[in-house]
Amino acid sequence: KDDYLGLKACKILTGVAVTSNVEVAFDRMFAYLEKSMRSELTSVVDVALQVVQSALRVPRARSILYGEAPGCLTQMVDVLKRTVGGRTGAGKGVVAVSQTQYEVVFCLWLLTFERHVAVTIDRKYDVVSTMVEIARSAVKEKVVRIIVATWMNMAQHSANVPGLLVARVPACLETLRVGRNFNDEDLKQMLTELTDTLAEHTGIMTSWDEYVNQLKSGKLEWSGWHRSEQFWKIHVAKMDENDHRIVRLLARVLMAPESSDTSVAVACHDLSQYVKYNPEGKKFVAKVGAKQRVMQLMTEGATAEVKYEALMCVQQIMLNAWRN
Repeated sequence: KDDYLGLKACKILTGVAVTSNVEVAFDRMFAYLEKSMRSELTSVVDVALQVVQSALRVPRARSILYGEAPGCLTQMVDVLKRTVGGRTGAGKGVVAVSQTQYEVVFCLWLLTFERHVAVTIDRKYDVVSTMVEIARSAVKEKVVRIIVATWMNMAQHSANVPGLLVARVPACLETLRVGRNFNDEDLKQMLTELTDTLAEHTGIMTSWDEYVNQLKSGKLEWSGWHRSEQFWKIHVAKMDENDHRIVRLLARVLMAPESSDTSVAVACHDLSQYVKYNPEGKKFVAKVGAKQRVMQLMTEGATAEVKYEALMCVQQIMLNAWRN
């Protein structure tokens, strides 16, 4: 009963906000809806998502959700991630798969009409890779369509292209185009347009370009580049170009609270290779605070892999200092 009354009140307030200029306390509403989305009742979760979906038609509500109510957005993304692979529940929530996927991604689509959201949402919430998984297995065309529409909004900003490429969106689009026979003509056109847009960035990419894209996305993964001595020998000088841009990006990965444990481990490894093949580079590693952070990770790293790669990085820095 309490859930029903609270959600009914939110619906009424949202309707007023959408149809008039009346100020609504969206921050308080989103705080309430965040709690509702933790409910064990599917109906409560779905209605809460519907209310958020309606509220985000108001541009002011988008800025408030993203900037002042991150807990609500985090819970929405958590609900979405629990649906991957058809899982209907995890933790305290129980969600209806296809409809909930559509509702959450619809909210993400509305959010990406705001530029400051579009260029940072994937770095903060890792939504693109989740949408790739969902798009590959989604049965409902409307789910695929809203996902592709969200990617199209994001692809309008060049800062998002590395993340879309790293998440293998082009491969997903090709699978959908070739492997699915969609009835929706608009969806077919969207798939073609987005494929062409991303192809402009993938057609002439070298291994270094792919590495830089991965680094720009903030999501580093182990690959052949990282373990290749030849790769570092050839490209180490490029890390100092544009005021040591690549080294600064690696330092950012080390210090960003949203970086995954794997990303941090890979960043430690890459910095060790930078210092190994450019001994003078250790000075700049210290200047940007990366050396201090790596030394901290030796003992405070979240996983054994992080601690090991941090240790190897510090060892390389100290080895060069001893040689000098």
